[in-house]
Amino acid sequence: MASANGTTTEQGFEAPQFERLNYFYGQMLGVKDFCAEQSYFREKIKLHNRCLHGYGTVCGLRVLVPEPRPGCEIHPEKPFVYVEPGLALDAEGNELIVREGESCLKIDLWEALTADDQQTVMKELGNDKDAWYCKPLYVCLHYYVCPLGPSQPIAVDPCGGTLPKMFGKLRDGVRVSVSLTAPAQDKRCDTCCCSGPCDCSCLLLARVDRFHPHESVKREDVKNDVRRRIGTYAFTTITGINWRHGSEHRREYVRHLLHEGLVVHFSRPVLVETVRRGVVDLYQIESRSTRHPNIIELRGEIKACPDKTTTELRYRVPHLDECPEPGDRVLVVVRSAFILDECCRPVDGLNVGGRVPYTPDEKLHDESPGPLEECRQCQDPPWGYAPWTSGNGTGGGTFESWFYVEDRKGAPHEH
Repeated sequence: MASANGTTTEQGFEAPQFERLNYFYGQMLGVKDFCAEQSYFREKIKLHNRCLHGYGTVCGLRVLVPEPRPGCEIHPEKPFVYVEPGLALDAEGNELIVREGESCLKIDLWEALTADDQQTVMKELGNDKDAWYCKPLYVCLHYYVCPLGPSQPIAVDPCGGTLPKMFGKLRDGVRVSVSLTAPAQDKRCDTCCCSGPCDCSCLLLARVDRFHPHESVKREDVKNDVRRRIGTYAFTTITGINWRHGSEHRREYVRHLLHEGLVVHFSRPVLVETVRRGVVDLYQIESRSTRHPNIIELRGEIKACPDKTTTELRYRVPHLDECPEPGDRVLVVVRSAFILDECCRPVDGLNVGGRVPYTPDEKLHDESPGPLEECRQCQDPPWGYAPWTSGNGTGGGTFESWFYVEDRKGAPHEH
C-alpha cells in the first residue's frame, strides 16, 4: 500500500469477525444472540460500502438558504440554512439519508455552534452589532442512532427489583453539526486496506464564509463545493489555469504569457520527480496556410521546484523565434496520467467541458474578455457543485486546452 510520501508500507486490514448464528431445533436464544444476528449483516454492509464505494456524497444534500414561499415562515433575523434530501456514505460505511420533509435539517447556524464557539465569535465581533463574522463555519453531517418506542420489560430483575424502561426500536438517522474548526482531512491512500482507522468522524457538506448571529445568510456565502465526491480515493485534479480556455488575446499579451509561463494548479501536492520533460506540450496551429494549417511545437521548459512535491506547474517559453500570428491557435497539452500525487495515483486531468476555472496570475495583466461562448447549460459539473475542476473521477487522462491570438478583424479563425 502506498503511503502519503509515495513509499510502500505494510498493509493492515481492519475488519470485525463475522460470526452468525447456527440455528437448530430446541435452541435457546437470548438478547446477545439477536444482537449478534443484526451485527453480522450491519458490519457486512458497512465493510462493502467503505471498501467498494468509499465515502462521500452520493446525491443531493446541498446546503441552501431558505427562500420565501407562500405559507412558510421566514425569520430574517436568524442565520438559517437547510439541507436538501439526499444520500451519502461516511468513512465508516454508514448510510446517511436525509428524507423529504425532515424538519431537523433546518439549522440555525448560531444556535448550532457550541458555547465555546459562540464565545469566540462574540469576542472577535466585540461591541459592533452590525459586524459580520468573516471566518468560515463548517456544516457537517453525522450518523446518529435514534431510540424509539420506550417499553417496560415484563421480566423482573434477578435481585427482585424492577428493570428500567428500554427502547424497543432504533432508527438510523443523521444529525448536523456546525463548527468553527474544519474537520480532519483523510490523508489515507486507501480507505479499505489501511494501517489505521480514519479519524474523520463526520462528512463535510458545506463551508459558510461569513455570517451574522442575527441576520439571514447570504446565498453566495454558502460553498457546497468543499464536499467529497463518493469514492474510495479523492483523486488529485486540476483546479485552475492562468489563461482563459477558448478566448483570444492580443499578440503582445500572448508573447508575455508564454514568457512568464502557463500555470496549472493542482488540488493536492504532486511529486516533482514525475513533472518532467515531455508531460507538457505546446503547439502553435497556424491559420494563414493556404490549404492545411501548419503545426509548430513551441518548445519550452518546466520551472524547476526544489521541493519533493508541488501544487503548481509552470511551463515557460523563454525564447520565441516567432510569436504566434493573429488568428493562430495555441494548443496546450498536459499528459496528466504521467503526473503522480503523494499516493502515487495519477492526476485526474481530463478537461471535462473545458470548464477548468481561470486563475489570474499576478505577473500578468488580465486583459482577457472571457470565454468565446458561455455555456448556458451545465452550470454545475455532473459530479457535484461548482466550481468545476478537471477529471471524471477515474484518474489519468490528458488535459487539453487552447486559446487564440486576436485576429486583426476582431474574431478568431475556425479550424
